[in-house]
Amino acid sequence: MTQHRDIGETMLGGGDRSPERINAEQWNSSLISRGGGFLQSWEWGQFQQRFGRRVTFLAMSEDAFAWDLSQKNAHATADARWHDLDLQATVIEHKLPMGLSYFYVPRGPVLSGNIEITHEALFGRFRQYIDDLARSRGTALIRIEPAFAKSVVTHATDHLLRMGFRHMEATVQPKQNLIVDLTVPEVVMKRHMHKKTRYNIRLS
Repeated sequence: MTQHRDIGETMLGGGDRSPERINAEQWNSSLISRGGGFLQSWEWGQFQQRFGRRVTFLAMSEDAFAWDLSQKNAHATADARWHDLDLQATVIEHKLPMGLSYFYVPRGPVLSGNIEITHEALFGRFRQYIDDLARSRGTALIRIEPAFAKSVVTHATDHLLRMGFRHMEATVQPKQNLIVDLTVPEVVMKRHMHKKTRYNIRLS
């Protein structure tokens, strides 16, 4: 039987701002403020870990510090300054045949604000960090599926291609999400649907 340590128990930091402990509320509130979703949440990471998958919660800043929640604490004493974070990524390691594995970052990494020129160096540091982590674990490939805002998709995608990532037509997550407000009356909801959709609902 394998015993899994709580991923929130300890952290390894780079610099004197590394926290000794972190909780779900801290991670999630910081994530939400940057537009992150459920698949990058603390709870999703714990869920994946219970299936025996190795999970790394990675938090980075442009001023060159990184926290890796999958490692043991390096005697950090200062409190976390979550408003300083510029990148968060829940990295899930999936097993492949012949003892190989791959990293998957669903709907991530999540960055603060839009992808601007100032963030390109940050993305470069993220790529270098995750490459080094992959090599240390014998990981075969890294797959990311960032949820970029529509206004910056082209710029962000071009930058990732320049960094050596390859675009894949087949995605794990849906390319588009549709959010429906279920609190409105049914008649109002149907009024905003295509007439064929209303027909199919009545038919079913």
